[in-house]
Amino acid sequence: MKKGDYRSAAYAYENEVLLKPSKYFDMAKAYFMMRDIEKAISALENYKQKDPKANLEMADWWLNMLRRGDEPVKSVNMGDSINTSVAELMPLIARDGKRMYFAARKRTGGSGGYDIWYSDRREDGTWSNPRLIEALSTQKDEVLWSLSPDAQVALLGGKHAGRFGKDDIYYSVRNAEGREWSQPCNLGAAINTKAYEGQACMAADGQTILFVSNRSGGSGKKDIYMSRLTPNGWSTPVNVGSVINTAGDEMYPKLSADGKTLYFTSNGHQGFGGHDIFMARRLDDSYTQWSTPVNMGPYINTIGDEYDFSITTEGNLAYFFRKSPSQKNNTDIYRTIIPILLRPEKTVNVVGTVLHEKDSAALLNIKYTDLSIGREVARVATNASSGAYFTQLTLGRKYLVEINTRGFLYLSDTIDLSDIRSLIPRDSFKKRLSEELQAILLQKTMLEKKLNEIDNRLNSESERIKEEYEALLKMLAQSEIHLRAIAAEVENSRDRWLLEDVVIPDIVRNYKVQRSTVGASFELKDIYFDLGKATLTPQSRTSLDALYEILAKNDIYIELGGHTDSIGSDDNNLRLSQERVNAVKDYLVNKGINPQRIIAVGYGETRPVADNRTDEGRRKNRRVEVTIIDRRAVLAGTDDLKEEKPMEQAATQTFEISDYYSTLKAAANLAGLPKGSPCANIAPKQVKEKAVKTRKEKKVRERKVKPTDSDDTIIIADVKPRKSKRKRRRGGDIVIIDGTGNGGNVYGNTTPATTRKPKRDVIPDGHYIYKTLNLSYMNMEIVPNGLLSIGSFTGLQLNMSAGSFLETHLTYYLGGSNLDWGANLSQLFKINIGKIVRLPLQAMAGYRIDYFNLTDVTPLGNDKEHQGFISFPVGLRYNLAFSENFIIAPEYLINLNGFTSDEIGTARYTSIGIQARWKFLHGGLFMNRGAVINFSGFKVGVSF
Repeated sequence: MKKGDYRSAAYAYENEVLLKPSKYFDMAKAYFMMRDIEKAISALENYKQKDPKANLEMADWWLNMLRRGDEPVKSVNMGDSINTSVAELMPLIARDGKRMYFAARKRTGGSGGYDIWYSDRREDGTWSNPRLIEALSTQKDEVLWSLSPDAQVALLGGKHAGRFGKDDIYYSVRNAEGREWSQPCNLGAAINTKAYEGQACMAADGQTILFVSNRSGGSGKKDIYMSRLTPNGWSTPVNVGSVINTAGDEMYPKLSADGKTLYFTSNGHQGFGGHDIFMARRLDDSYTQWSTPVNMGPYINTIGDEYDFSITTEGNLAYFFRKSPSQKNNTDIYRTIIPILLRPEKTVNVVGTVLHEKDSAALLNIKYTDLSIGREVARVATNASSGAYFTQLTLGRKYLVEINTRGFLYLSDTIDLSDIRSLIPRDSFKKRLSEELQAILLQKTMLEKKLNEIDNRLNSESERIKEEYEALLKMLAQSEIHLRAIAAEVENSRDRWLLEDVVIPDIVRNYKVQRSTVGASFELKDIYFDLGKATLTPQSRTSLDALYEILAKNDIYIELGGHTDSIGSDDNNLRLSQERVNAVKDYLVNKGINPQRIIAVGYGETRPVADNRTDEGRRKNRRVEVTIIDRRAVLAGTDDLKEEKPMEQAATQTFEISDYYSTLKAAANLAGLPKGSPCANIAPKQVKEKAVKTRKEKKVRERKVKPTDSDDTIIIADVKPRKSKRKRRRGGDIVIIDGTGNGGNVYGNTTPATTRKPKRDVIPDGHYIYKTLNLSYMNMEIVPNGLLSIGSFTGLQLNMSAGSFLETHLTYYLGGSNLDWGANLSQLFKINIGKIVRLPLQAMAGYRIDYFNLTDVTPLGNDKEHQGFISFPVGLRYNLAFSENFIIAPEYLINLNGFTSDEIGTARYTSIGIQARWKFLHGGLFMNRGAVINFSGFKVGVSF
C-alpha cells in the first residue's frame, strides 16, 4: 500500500478491526484525512465500545472536535507556481495580500541552503513565478520572519555576521525607493542570547515583537516571548505565560492586525497530529493573560504537521506550510479560508500622505489612540521621500490621530470606525450577487440545451438505433459535466463569499503640517464639556495629555482660544467660552505646567470658521484653538519660569526617533552588539561630546544641537546600559538621534555584550586596513654597501590579520639580478590608543626577519651566498575609515637594527607609507630611507 493512500488504508482497516479493535482508531484517522467526518466519528465510537484498552480521553477529544461544527473550509495546496520537489515553508503574506514571501531549501535558481523568495498575486488570483531576494540570500540559510506595518523593515533569521549564538534575530531595511535591502544587523543583546532566538513577529503597533526561544527558565523546550520597544531600547523579554506555553514546543507566533488574536504552532496542546495550529486572544495589555487556546479544527489541521499561520489584513485568509506523514523532509505551502469564529477582529487600512507647508514630504510619526480605552494602539512613520504612510485599525472604535514630532506644530484628527455599516459601499452586495447569479444562469442554460437535445433524440423514430444510443451516451456525459460545473460554481461562490466577506475601502487621510513658529495655531480635537457647563468630560483627557506633552518638551508659550456657535446670547457664549478655556488651562497647570506660559481667552461666537446655520457648521465652530505666541510678551520682565515642577522636567528626559530603522539601530546599540557585528555605529565628528547630569536614577542627559536645514532637532541622550549577566564595565553610551533618521550613532562605550573590555578606540571591528587574509605583489631593493649589492627584486606577500591586535606577514622574494630567492617573516603587535588621543590611531611594534640566497655571480663569491638581517619596527598607523569598504591608512615606522650578517652592516631604516583598501582591493606606496634599504616601493593585492 502506498504511503499516504488513506482510501486504501481505510478499506484495509475494515477487515483488520474484526481481529484488532484498536485499529478502529487508525481507521478513524484514515477517514479523517479523507475528510469523511461521519465515518471517522463512527469509527471512533466503535473504538470506545469494542477496544477494552481504548484511550477514552483521547477518543472523546477527537469526537468533540469532529462534532464541533466547524465550517468545512478547504486547505488548498498552492500548486506548482509556488511548491516544488524541495521544501517550501514559512510563508509571510504582505498586509495587502498581494505579495507572499517564503523560504525554500536549495530551490533551482537560489543561492544555496534556505533562501528568501517572493511571489506576487496577479489580478486573476494566480501567482507569479517566484523571485529570489538576492540581497538577503547567501550560500548559507536565511529566512524572513516578519515585516513592519509599512513593509519597510524586515526581521530575519540566518547565519549573518555578528551573532551571540547559533541562531539570532536580525533586522534589515529597504532603501527609499523600496527596491533594495540593507545588510542584516543583529537586534541586540536585549533580545538575542547564546540560546536559540527566532520566528519573530512584529505587531501592528510597530513597537512589540513576539519571538521564540529555548533559553533557560521557560515552560518547555521552546517558548514564546514578548518584548516592547521603549525609549531605552528593547524591554526585558517576558514569557507569554503557561496558558500559551507548555512543556512541549510553542512556535511561529503570528499576531493579527487587531493586536489581540494570536495564531501559533504547538505540539504541547492536544491536537490531531504532531504539530497543530492554534488560536488565542489577548485579554489585557500584559501579553501574559490569554484565552484558552483553540485548535483551528479538522479542516486545517491533520495527523501530520502544520506550521506558521500567516494571515491577511482582512483576517479571512491564511497561508501555512504542512508536512504530511507521506513526505520525508519536504514541506508545501497551503492556503485556507479561516472559519468565521476563529478570525481576528475586522480591521481597515488607513493610508495617506503627510506634507509640510512647502508641499514636500515630511518624515514624522503618526500615533493612533483608541479613545474607548485611552491607549496607543498603533504608531507609524511616514516615508522620507514621499510622505506616504500605511497602518491598520480595528473596526468598531473611534481613534485620536496625533502628529507630535519635535520641530512641527502639533496636529490631531479623529477617525470614527464605530459604525461599520457606514463604511461599506451600498452597492457591494448587489454587485456580487449579480456576478454570481449570471455565472450560475449560464451553466443552467447550457444544461437545459443538452437536456432538450437528449429529449429530441429519445422521441425520434430513426432506425439507426445504435448510432443514436452512442450519441445519447455522449450527451449524457456532457450533461453530467455541466451538472458538476453548476455544483462547483455554487461551492466556489460560497467560498468566495466566505473569503471576501465584506470589502471595506481604505480610509484615506492626507495631512499638512506646519513648522512650530510664532503665530502658528492648531485645533485641539476631542475636547468635550458637560452640556452648558465648563466641566471637562473624561473623554477629553487624551487630547489634553497630548497638549501637556507638547508643553513639557518644548519651551513655548501659548494662547488657548475658546470658541462657540451662535446658539444662545452673545454674553452667555462669551462667558461660557472663557470658563471652558480656563478649565483647560487649570488641567494643564495641575499637571505641572507653569501658569505664566498659558493665556486663556474666550472669544464666544465672534470668530466662526463655518456657517452657523447648519449643524455641521456649528459643530466646527465649537472648538478650542492653541496658538504659539511671542515669548517676550509672556515673560514681561519676570524670571519665574526658571524653575519647573519635577513632573514637567521628567517628561523631557526621553529621546525621539522619526524612522523605525533608526529606532531599531539605536536599540540594538544600547543593548550591546556581538563581537564582529558590522552594524555598530560610528560617532559623527561634527557633534561635540558634552552633557549635563540630571536625574541620577535614569542617568539620562540631554542637550540640543543646532538643527539641520530641515529644522529637525537633534537630541543627545546618555543612557545607562541594560543590566546583564555578562560582565561589562560601568559607563554609558551617548546616542545621537535626529528626526531625519540619520542618527542612532554611538559615542564611547559601544562594547558588545559578549566582550569584557569596553571599546573606546573609535575603530570598530572591520574598519582596519587589513582583512583576515591579504595577498599582495610588492617590490624591494638592497642598495650597494661595500661588497653587498643585491639590487632590486619583487615578491609575493601573504598577510594574516587577527583583528586589532596582530599582523603576520610572510613574503617570498622572486629572483632579481643578484638574487636567487629570498623570504621574510614579520609580525606587528598593535595597540589602539584612540581612547587616549580620541583619534583612530594604532601604536605598532614587532620584529622582522629577512633571508637572501644570492647567486654565485656576486662579488662575494659562493661562500657568501647566504645573507640576512633581523630588525625591530616600531611606529604609528592612522586608520581613516570612510566606511567598512573604503579605508585609507597612513603609517610611519622606524626599523631598529637588530642582528645582521657581516656584509649588510646595519638594517636600520625609516619607512613612510600610505595604504588604501576598497572592498576586496588594496594597495600602497612606501618610501624607505636607510644605509642599505633605501628605495621607494609599492604593493597591490586583494583582501578577504
